[in-house]
Amino acid sequence: SNSASVNASGFSAVTTSSSSGGGGQGGSSNSGDITISGVSTTAAETNFKSKSYKITSGRGITAADKNTNNVVIESELATSNSLKVGSTIKVKTTDDDAKTYTLNVVGIYKAKTSSSSQGGPNMSDPSNTIYTSYTFAGTVNGDTTSVTSVVYTLTDSSKEKAFTKQAKKLISSSFSLTSSSETYALLMKPMKNVQSFANKIVWIVGIAGTIILALITVLMIRERRHEIGVLMALGESKFKIVLQLFSELFAVLVLSLVIAGVAGNFVGSAVGKQLVSQQTTATQSTSTGAGFGGGGGQQSGGGGGSAPSGAGRSGQTSMTASGSQVSNLKTKISAKSMAELGGLGLGIIAIAVVAGSTPIFRLKPKKILSNE
Repeated sequence: SNSASVNASGFSAVTTSSSSGGGGQGGSSNSGDITISGVSTTAAETNFKSKSYKITSGRGITAADKNTNNVVIESELATSNSLKVGSTIKVKTTDDDAKTYTLNVVGIYKAKTSSSSQGGPNMSDPSNTIYTSYTFAGTVNGDTTSVTSVVYTLTDSSKEKAFTKQAKKLISSSFSLTSSSETYALLMKPMKNVQSFANKIVWIVGIAGTIILALITVLMIRERRHEIGVLMALGESKFKIVLQLFSELFAVLVLSLVIAGVAGNFVGSAVGKQLVSQQTTATQSTSTGAGFGGGGGQQSGGGGGSAPSGAGRSGQTSMTASGSQVSNLKTKISAKSMAELGGLGLGIIAIAVVAGSTPIFRLKPKKILSNE
């Protein structure tokens, strides 16, 4: 990313009640009334990733816009100046020897917020921010070889250390590279809350299931006292009788696992999305992924571009948190999960059968049959 400041020429910047001075043609302000935010692609820019900004007409900036004067402007700025996709606008640099650049509007975006503190008259309104390729911002600043900052976003947080180690070998010692997993931790907070909740449910189901199944088994065995007494009187071993009871419950377990395997993905996905959505809302998670900043070049030139927070002109780079949240959750039951579920079921059955059959097997066959 790169940034610069210019003055509107032939059109007017958006003014707000909190802004001092008039927008538009004037070039008296050294800070300029239009902020140029140069990016490699708007799709990766924080505000667009977080859906705070949304393309409403045309398209965003892409890698194909490198070394072009294509721009994306805010809808309020477009409306107040009767601009649309395909229109051209002119801007002037803020130095004494002002240069004029003609820009082609390829897209219009809508900002959710109406104002922000970016500093300078009129620049307090995000409507005065136009997005271009980072190369154009460098041209305005008079330095086409440097950028303000570079941010890398990893999809796998486990590769953070390896990536940082390799990246440090590629950049000069005069630059700094910082890594942060803060956004990843914020993103994972609702997921961890759901995991904790799910673990508690597993324990509750396991304990309650064992107790309930043991009581059912006791009642079932009491109803089959005569059958068990006859089998024991005929010389059948207690182990085989217990194995028979276990086999009956095991058949039910197999059927239950089949149903769980088929319906689990659908039910689990729906329940998972709902739980994560609730936890995300509760924790107000405002970031996605793990970002890494690296290799910001030192800027020079008369453009007077304002660097993003933490991305100073000395080449210091930083990671900017995104405002996105977990929105695409896919739940899949793996073979390992089914095996664990089956193992838990077998454990519950074993405990229930042993607990339920122990009172009966303490009796003698003659006593069992005499009580019928």
